Amino acid sequence: MNPKPLDRVSFDSAELTGAQRRCTVDTMPNPGVGRPHGLYGNAFARASVEQVLAASSAAHRLMAREAQAAESRRKAQISSLTEEIRQLLAQAAYVELARAAVRDMFDDEDLPLDFSDQAYERLKRHKYPFAGALKQVAGGLPRPRPEDSFYLKMKASKRDVLTRRFDAIRGRLGERLHQLVAAKQAGEPGGTAGMPSAPSVECFSACRRSADSISRGGGHGTH
Repeated sequence: MNPKPLDRVSFDSAELTGAQRRCTVDTMPNPGVGRPHGLYGNAFARASVEQVLAASSAAHRLMAREAQAAESRRKAQISSLTEEIRQLLAQAAYVELARAAVRDMFDDEDLPLDFSDQAYERLKRHKYPFAGALKQVAGGLPRPRPEDSFYLKMKASKRDVLTRRFDAIRGRLGERLHQLVAAKQAGEPGGTAGMPSAPSVECFSACRRSADSISRGGGHGTH
């Protein structure tokens, strides 16, 4: 025979360690809503279902605000990473244009000194991370200009300096690409971002002996 459900929450929150969580409850004191001493320990055991439901709703609203703030931070991170990736791609294109401007007979590649969008397209031959980065930013790249200050600085650099700069850009670009993909995936279904589901509170069936024991502060109930 199923025991009669209790009309009061009859277990101490400390007993929920390691158990499946059905909801989140605000246990902090809040005299304005009838919880002057909070809902922790024996106060939780003596609380009415209505009090627990009210505390759960408040916690849910807090969780919703936190989720919205986290989503705003995620979108800001995506915007920041996308812009940094564009800058790194532009720098990589300028380094290659500088190499084309100072090329000599020992160059392995005959790079064209072409200040057009093709300067970005040529980066794809290096594969990772350039091809993936170009796909992620999907346009919005500045058109290369021969008067750009970064290009003029690279043009005045030695070839070994250009090689080291290009390798440094490649490494940083790979890191930022990984972070951007992770941030975008977090907002997809099944990702870590998004709104929490509405919590629910269930009254658990328990024997009267356990409830009486908790109410007296004699121990934790079982469930």
